[in-house]
Amino acid sequence: MAIYSWQILVQPTGVWNGAAEAALNVIWICFASDYVISLWLTSDTWTWFKHHLFELAVVVLPMFRPLRMLLNSLQHTGGMALRGRIAAYVASSIAFVIMLAGIGLISVVTATMASWIVDEVSAEDKKNTEISHDQVERLGARLAHMEAMLADMQARTGTDLKEERHNLVANDDPLQ
Repeated sequence: MAIYSWQILVQPTGVWNGAAEAALNVIWICFASDYVISLWLTSDTWTWFKHHLFELAVVVLPMFRPLRMLLNSLQHTGGMALRGRIAAYVASSIAFVIMLAGIGLISVVTATMASWIVDEVSAEDKKNTEISHDQVERLGARLAHMEAMLADMQARTGTDLKEERHNLVANDDPLQ
């Protein structure tokens, strides 16, 4: 516990940091050896394994090592053992509640952001669709107006404009 605390608080560099890392690795090897030997020596391996999952987590996950050292020191202090267990259970319960609250908060924030993005994209698509429909309707109205003007011109002149255009092209008119 002292090495871990010193490494966190002082943040040594160079040789001292290497020495602290080496000491922590030796301690980890001791934890791993203790776990493997205890598992090997037990008569009911499966039951022992189920009851010592925390020790397995300590060996596999480095973040639990300081907690393991703290719990060991609290449990081996004579009359303080029961209080140490109670404190450990209360602290881990508080930590569990905080983790659940954090997960819930992150979920709500993520869902709100996703909903906002979907709403913005949907509104932009709807706007673009409305603009396209308006443009098509205006073009249709202009085309209908032009067709009406063409029909009116044909009615006044009494000729077919297609036929007149054909005659102009055939005469090689420069106005073409």
